[in-house]
Amino acid sequence: MIILYAILVLVALSSIRFLKTGEYWNADYISKDTTNVVKGICIWMVFIRHISGYMYDIPQLNVWDKFLFDADAYVRQLLVVPFLFYSGYGVTLAMIKKGDTYANKIPTRRVLPTLLNYDIAVFFFLIMNIALGLELELWKTLLAFTGWESIRNSNWYIFCILICYLISWASYKFAGGVTKRMIIILWVGILLYTIVLYFFKGHWWYDTVYSYGAGVIFACHKERLENIIKKHYKLLLIGSLAGFVVFYNLPNYFSIAANIMAVFLCFLLVLFTSKVKLKNNLLAWSGSHLFPLYIYQRLPMVVLSTIYGGAFMNHHRYLYIICCFAITLLVASIYGYKYYSNVKNLVLCQKKA
Repeated sequence: MIILYAILVLVALSSIRFLKTGEYWNADYISKDTTNVVKGICIWMVFIRHISGYMYDIPQLNVWDKFLFDADAYVRQLLVVPFLFYSGYGVTLAMIKKGDTYANKIPTRRVLPTLLNYDIAVFFFLIMNIALGLELELWKTLLAFTGWESIRNSNWYIFCILICYLISWASYKFAGGVTKRMIIILWVGILLYTIVLYFFKGHWWYDTVYSYGAGVIFACHKERLENIIKKHYKLLLIGSLAGFVVFYNLPNYFSIAANIMAVFLCFLLVLFTSKVKLKNNLLAWSGSHLFPLYIYQRLPMVVLSTIYGGAFMNHHRYLYIICCFAITLLVASIYGYKYYSNVKNLVLCQKKA
């Protein structure tokens, strides 16, 4: 099954377009088109990570199949770093450009629509659990609608990003704008989040959250950082690579090393995209349909893994993967952010009323 990563690597490599002779800087390095391609690559890494979790105990797996799990171990949680980095960057840039007009509406325009769309997905997972006769606990089911618990759906990232949105909003309100004080307050909020979650949840709930803060800082000092990158590109590249490798291998007490490693990955991502262009329609589409691809991909994985007591998945693992991939694409295509638009319109109508 390592072929899944091989295919993704080939698709990712095919998206690379080197700069033309005489060009030394990709002006679109953090544009929506570029970030969607990066997010597209990462969401399919998430797909591979999730589907491998259902196939871990298949008795027919060979040595090549098991290389997939070795690859997962090396990737760790780094596959979600771009999501958090670009979110922190995008939210902060919007606050800089639009001020109170945007910042005051974060709870209703960002948090509420995301949560309601997530809750719609949880409802479908609830129906799936009931239909398949899978065990459910009442308290877990209720908390699943907040993202704190899961009923076989993906939840931790949604909970994390909702908290990050609220931290951005609260820090802006306390600081009275996008200022140094806001950044300090935001980072205090992020650190408090990691401390609280350390006692209640697994490390993956908080070991990449610094990358959201890195996105905030990058948005606040974008022009200055761009000038530094242009002047000292090679030095920054070597330093970022060294920092990444060092913190990748350091003892990960309280996930501090993992979080700092994630920040270095953010720097490396910026450095990479500033020197190459990324063009791929499938990956760009995937990045623009991030939410449905992320939140609904487990539905076919769970349902198809139960067919004939798991015999379908066990004896036809590649067909199982293809079916999950195709259904995930279909659901994301049908979804098309329709729910987001409906919720957004509902919120706006209520506000006007």
